[in-house]
Amino acid sequence: MTQVKINELHKNDLPWIIEYDETKCIQCGKCTAACSFGAIKPSVEIRKDNSILEKNKIKKVLIIKQKISLDNYCTGCSMCANVCPTGAIKAIRNKEDKYSVAYRAKKADSFKKGGRSNLNTEGRTLDKIKIGRISQMTDPSLDAMRHTFEIRTPFGRVLKADKLNFEIKNGKIVQNKKLPPNRWIYPVIFGDMSIGAVSWRMWEALAIATAYLNEVMGIPIRMCTGEGGIPTKLLKSRYVKYMILQIASGHFGWNRIIQAMPDMEYDPAGILIKIGQGAKPGDGGLLMASKVTRYVQEIRGVPKADLLSPPTHQGLYSIEESVQKMFLSMNSAFKFKVPVAIKVAASSTSVSVYNNLLRDPYNIVGGFFIDGLAGGTGAAHEISLNHTGHPITSKLRDCYLTAVKQGRQGEIPLFAGGGLGQNATAVIRVNAPQELQLKIFLW
Repeated sequence: MTQVKINELHKNDLPWIIEYDETKCIQCGKCTAACSFGAIKPSVEIRKDNSILEKNKIKKVLIIKQKISLDNYCTGCSMCANVCPTGAIKAIRNKEDKYSVAYRAKKADSFKKGGRSNLNTEGRTLDKIKIGRISQMTDPSLDAMRHTFEIRTPFGRVLKADKLNFEIKNGKIVQNKKLPPNRWIYPVIFGDMSIGAVSWRMWEALAIATAYLNEVMGIPIRMCTGEGGIPTKLLKSRYVKYMILQIASGHFGWNRIIQAMPDMEYDPAGILIKIGQGAKPGDGGLLMASKVTRYVQEIRGVPKADLLSPPTHQGLYSIEESVQKMFLSMNSAFKFKVPVAIKVAASSTSVSVYNNLLRDPYNIVGGFFIDGLAGGTGAAHEISLNHTGHPITSKLRDCYLTAVKQGRQGEIPLFAGGGLGQNATAVIRVNAPQELQLKIFLW
């Protein structure tokens, strides 16, 4: 009998367990080839044949085996299940895992600084939301408090009718001041990812996909960059007009964006100033040296070392200063033609920030992005992922209601992310014809 050590890692200690049905397996090898984490491998088991004719005869059986390792463990990406033609393999979430405990005991450090929360605190919000078009032709006293959802979303400040910069001269409507920049988009934005999270080839693929959705499919969807900038090639391409460029707390890669401005043939879709991140409010990020590849070093202008992002945006010490300094400077840089928005963590202060921005005297705040605690991040400590932040739906509701009380809803569009749909098959159920039922990631 094999001796089992007390501290030996077991499959039940891992966060994900591979469920494999050898009766369905055709031994094509697609699952092991697709697993980028090396969490599964082909193996041979020695078994006794208990059939009547071959009783107790030894036979060899080829199977797919899960690796029991601190380094090569299943992360639940489900690539193996997606490529398997017979449905013989899938990953099952282990809610009783002790992997983080085993990792810390072995290496005296948190087992990872990135990914989603391990506690599954919020669940799948999109599966619980039903959005229907409400008729406003029935009872006016009831309809006054009903708010409908449109298929298009403004990105940019929306002014009330009495505050529009128009006047009547000689019986004609004349614009007397510049209007705040506004771009109409679908309520879908590809979430912001750090330059260290995906390869430059993936960046190009996302840019091409976004352009295809806009130019071929006619769906005005945008994508957002994360901290670290983007490849200069994309900044100088036509794809940049579909991109929201993010300035984050570490200012990584922003110098390249500034240097590329004279050569930009198109303006970006918008500028996003990240003040905080939902999975780690008040906590700085960490990009491990192993992720700092050569092209990341070139874009960020740093050596191959651990890169720390400060917990708050450097140079901003108050909400008022953020409006005056960052918004005005970014609007000026693009001649007030590009919407400028702000991103904060869903926390107790996010409502206060939004309430203050609604009173912006410059009318240049183009959007308010709230990031919930279930937002995936590749730079958060385990303690932050599991025990900080707020569910996105609660703060989205609070921000919206504080605008309703002032009669200012719709002036600064709200964008919410982080846990609404925790995989790519999230569906919003719309009471509309089949062609309008959208499979989306973010509403």
